[in-house]
Amino acid sequence: MYIPHKACIHAFIHSFIHSGARVGPQPLPTREHCIQETKEAALLARKKTMVWALARQTDPENQTIPSWTGFNISTRDQEPTSQDIVEYLPTINSPATELNTVFEILKQSELIRKELHLETIVVVMGQALYAKATEITWKHREWFSNILLRMGTFHTICNALAIIGKRFRDAGLKDICIEAGVVAEGSINGVLDGKHYNCAVRVHKYISEALMRLAWEEFTPWVEKNAPERSQMITSFLEDVKDMTSELNQEKMTNLLQSPLSAELITLWTDFLEHLRHNNGELSAFWMSYIDMV
Repeated sequence: MYIPHKACIHAFIHSFIHSGARVGPQPLPTREHCIQETKEAALLARKKTMVWALARQTDPENQTIPSWTGFNISTRDQEPTSQDIVEYLPTINSPATELNTVFEILKQSELIRKELHLETIVVVMGQALYAKATEITWKHREWFSNILLRMGTFHTICNALAIIGKRFRDAGLKDICIEAGVVAEGSINGVLDGKHYNCAVRVHKYISEALMRLAWEEFTPWVEKNAPERSQMITSFLEDVKDMTSELNQEKMTNLLQSPLSAELITLWTDFLEHLRHNNGELSAFWMSYIDMV
């Protein structure tokens, strides 16, 4: 029996993958319920961010409210969690970034999907492998249509950090970071390029919070001018936020977000931010895009 050489098998797979013209991605399907769920999740996230920014201002001299990550962990203490079971798949004795290896990973993932009787299976890859896997799945949709490819969260965020850095670097972001002492001058380029991950995430949290505080300082005068009958509502809401910060937990956070006062204030705050985006000059709109991206 003739057994083909390993190099021949690799050459066959490589020619099979690349035979014919290269194929690009198909348009993403739109589902109304997914869009609605995304809008609701984004609204809830904006509410929590606003409450966090206000909570940090209740006593800025003796700051007891944790940063953005710690605050969100503290206000999710009742979320149900389940422990994952980790199992290692068989090792493929081949360089990870070769097309043959990526093709084998996709093929084995499809076999696992069928064995477990799943409609779809999610495959998470690093940036280098993800780029090759997408080309293979685009070209052979009939084989891998049930595989949902995802680039790893780390690489996704690194790309987002690089985009933010490129857009705002020379608009003053670089100078702000250095002069405020947040980042050393020798490290700023790596931070804005998205390479120093932890430092970059921390920097953007700080700058975003600072901009939110500046926006809030203008919010009260704007309400007094455009909706004076609601100016007292801001004081009442700040008192509710201060009460919540005495003991951070999910129950207090949920009650605050679901209160009628919160809904009215969020509407006002949203209107004010829209004013900053569209009716307060180009500079205001530019830095509002920073807050939105972060």
